[in-house]
Amino acid sequence: MTTMNFSQMTTKKLNALLATASDEDKKAIEAVLAAREQAQAPAAPAAPEATAEETPASEEETQLSPEEEAAIKAAEENGGLNPLYNGSKATQEKKPKMTDEDRHALAEELKKNVNHRCQAVPFNTAEWVDGYIAGVIEEKRSNKVLYAIKTDDGRRIVKVHDSNLVRILDEIVEPEKKARTGKAKDPADKIEWTPEAIAEEVNEVINNVGKTVEFEKYRITDENGEEHIEMVIGRIVAIVPDKRAQSLLYRISVPAPIEGNPLATKTMHKVVKAEGIKIAEEFDEEGARLNAKYLERREAAATRAPLTPQDRIIRCEENVKKAEEKLQKVQEELEAKKKQLEDAKKELDEYLAGQANGETAEAPAETTAEEESLA
Repeated sequence: MTTMNFSQMTTKKLNALLATASDEDKKAIEAVLAAREQAQAPAAPAAPEATAEETPASEEETQLSPEEEAAIKAAEENGGLNPLYNGSKATQEKKPKMTDEDRHALAEELKKNVNHRCQAVPFNTAEWVDGYIAGVIEEKRSNKVLYAIKTDDGRRIVKVHDSNLVRILDEIVEPEKKARTGKAKDPADKIEWTPEAIAEEVNEVINNVGKTVEFEKYRITDENGEEHIEMVIGRIVAIVPDKRAQSLLYRISVPAPIEGNPLATKTMHKVVKAEGIKIAEEFDEEGARLNAKYLERREAAATRAPLTPQDRIIRCEENVKKAEEKLQKVQEELEAKKKQLEDAKKELDEYLAGQANGETAEAPAETTAEEESLA
């Protein structure tokens, strides 16, 4: 791997590389830029920028990648600085920590910018996009106030209110409100969800049982105001009909290891037609085996002959007979326990009477474990 000598590059090239540099290279670039800032003291006359004739030939011949060209263009539009560069941490001024009251007051004040047109640079990009301020968020964990921005291309991003990557315009827009087209259904118009209709819908998605699935768990905002999505990966193990809502649910097994049981799992449910569910296209070995067993169970349940009323009576009579036999055994055991209790009380009375008359009497015999449990 070739090591770049950042100290020999121009400031313009270094600002462009910041957008795509790794963390290690970014630290080295920021160190070079900070050293150059200190070298250009106000007392000394500003050195003229190197002309094309003074530029080393090797640097002129270096071709920029499309990402670097886009970063340079964004830097030129931002006064010669990369929009992603905020200076080294040593040169940044530390702001006093806000109290809860200050943060809430600031959020209320910033709400006046809601619905204003704006421009912002999304995370990990170097291009300004258009949108509008959709709301104001109080982030208690990082103690910051964020703008929730809806871009014209449909994305939702968040930015710290005082970020250099947000420009608020004077134009105000009227957000589109989704009109409710659905009407409350009349119970009389509700279509019955028959077992045949359920089976038909299940057969449409039954081939997904056993496949791995991925879906969104929650979203968090980091200290820089950027939004990150936490995903959940699991496996579809069954299809469950929800008769109240007349919809099908995927029963998903998700790994949840605990101390002493690294293979522990938990069960989650997702509506079959829900958005954001990514299902694997092919089965793995475990998924194929699970799907085959699931299909076998459904076929066995479908071919199982229903009981006739006569068969139900016979089965119920057999169950009643078995219950009566169990009851008789329990009653016999109860009578035996009662007799043991009476014998123990009688023996104790005789022992206490002998002690009262001054007679030497033997202590009651040791009880068995069964009698102790009864007492």
